[in-house]
Amino acid sequence: MHVIALHDTTYDTEFEVYADGFRLKLVDPYGSPTLYVRRPGIKEEETYKFEEDDPFFSEISTFVDAIEGRVPKHNILSSYEDALRTYEFTWQIRKSSDTWADSYRKSVRTEGHGMLQGQPGQYAGN
Repeated sequence: MHVIALHDTTYDTEFEVYADGFRLKLVDPYGSPTLYVRRPGIKEEETYKFEEDDPFFSEISTFVDAIEGRVPKHNILSSYEDALRTYEFTWQIRKSSDTWADSYRKSVRTEGHGMLQGQPGQYAGN
C-alpha cells in the first residue's frame, strides 16, 4: 500500500508491504526515512532510521557514479530492462486513470451524481 496524504502545504507518505508474515512500513521516505519491520512470530517491531537520506539524490548519484566508473555497475539495483518495464507500466496506470476520470466527470455532468445508488465501489460511467 502506498499512501500520500496532503495536509495544507505538507504531506505524509508511507509505504506498507505485507508478505509471508512480515510487515514492512516505510514512513517519510522523502524526508527522514524510518523503516518499521515486524517479523513473523515476533511481537516487537524493529525500527531503522535513515537520517538525512535523500532517495532521489542517492539514486541519481549512484547512477552517475556507475556511468563514470567510480563504483561498480552492480551498485545499480535494477536492470535497465526492468526500469523500462516499470516506466511502461506506470504510463498504462496513468492512461487508465485518465480514462476513468474522464468517464467519471462526464457522468457527473450528465447525471448529476458520481456514485451509483446501492452499489458501493461502483461509479457512474463504469
